[in-house]
Amino acid sequence: MPNVIEHTATLPREISDASVSMRAGFWRRAFAFSIDTLIVSVVLQLMVVFLFFATSGRVQILGDLSYTSCSVLKSVHNGLVPPPPAGVNYARECNVTFFGAPTAKILQVGQTKVATTAKDAAATTTASKADILKTYMLDRDGRPVDGILLDWFAGLVLIVYLVAMETRSGATLGSRAMGIRVIDAAAPAGSGVPLRKIALRYGAMLIGCLPIVAVLLVYFGLYAAPDALSTWLVQLGRQDALFDELKSNALQWQPFLSSYLVDLPGMLLRDSAVALGNIEWLFDIAALALKGWIIFLIVQIVRRRAPVYDSIAGTSVVRT
Repeated sequence: MPNVIEHTATLPREISDASVSMRAGFWRRAFAFSIDTLIVSVVLQLMVVFLFFATSGRVQILGDLSYTSCSVLKSVHNGLVPPPPAGVNYARECNVTFFGAPTAKILQVGQTKVATTAKDAAATTTASKADILKTYMLDRDGRPVDGILLDWFAGLVLIVYLVAMETRSGATLGSRAMGIRVIDAAAPAGSGVPLRKIALRYGAMLIGCLPIVAVLLVYFGLYAAPDALSTWLVQLGRQDALFDELKSNALQWQPFLSSYLVDLPGMLLRDSAVALGNIEWLFDIAALALKGWIIFLIVQIVRRRAPVYDSIAGTSVVRT
């Protein structure tokens, strides 16, 4: 009969040491992720400092480490595309800088509500805080420009950075600073983690995003034509107010899905589209589901249990 101690030594590290004592806690992970996010943001902002000048302000980024100064304008620019919403009576120009170097220039238009109160036969007029309704990009000289805002690109760069670093060595710069790393539970002594496991790990993390993806598919399936998706991606690069557009447009049946559906489901979807009016409430439900998923993962990490995504991928985050 084999010795119990020898048998235990052959088990994976995550099991043999009951990795609760080795598993990294919530704050170590949170600070490591914050460091990595700042590293990516700083690198991108430095790049855009050059691109902003090279393209006369057509490539911009707002960034995480930036300073914004705004000045109220007396009038709104003429020829804005698309035109400002009805009722706009407020405009301000904002300059975004990274340690003094410009990285973005934007125009915000909105509406202020004016209230008049009577006291002792004298009228007092006060203006409330402006509600920003639309944001436009301006070039280096302050003229409206059809440019590209790269803040959305930061998320993609961050994911590529995390996957590449953890595949190669199991640790990012932030992870090393906090003394933690990702390991393959089946081979904890390895220097890195297989790409398929890291990809599966981050894919499992995004399970909570599926409801939002489903709502977007419903929107484009019912409301938009096939080429609207590419148009939306371009708008996303310019950081247009997508959700404002979704709120202001009622769903209308388009034949995008009709060729993939038999008559009865197609009729049901068409009638449902008319009944829905707009899908803001669907986005609210999807956002609530995403928040619930994040809270669920945080609770697992705080309790020193393996998060769902690590269990699925066969990985673990441990202290070094």
